[in-house]
Amino acid sequence: MNISFIDSKLLNLSFQNEDGLEDNLDLKYSSAYPDDDKTKFITKFDVTITSKEGLSISLEYAGFFETDEDITDEFRNGHFTAVNAPAITFPYLRSFVSTFTINSGLPPVILPTINFQALAKNSDKV
Repeated sequence: MNISFIDSKLLNLSFQNEDGLEDNLDLKYSSAYPDDDKTKFITKFDVTITSKEGLSISLEYAGFFETDEDITDEFRNGHFTAVNAPAITFPYLRSFVSTFTINSGLPPVILPTINFQALAKNSDKV
């Protein structure tokens, strides 16, 4: 099966300045499969970032993929959707957050790198 990364984009964003926050990153990701096209899937991130500088950001970000065959249940529960697709999409998300905060005149937020292989092992996704 050939898999292609099509695009990534911001789905939703909210941010505000608040006092008394701590540095924190809450990152969740999942896969979605459109009903109308059995060859496409989406890796979606839900992220909340707070910083002690008083910045709070919540966003949804997605990576869009396409295969040359219909997606099976085996593929849905496999390594690519749990590890590879998030690892491919995450640098785009990371770049967006850094660029957004820097260009907005906000304190820069640079997300750490993430080992999706280790996350998948710890959550029994693979």
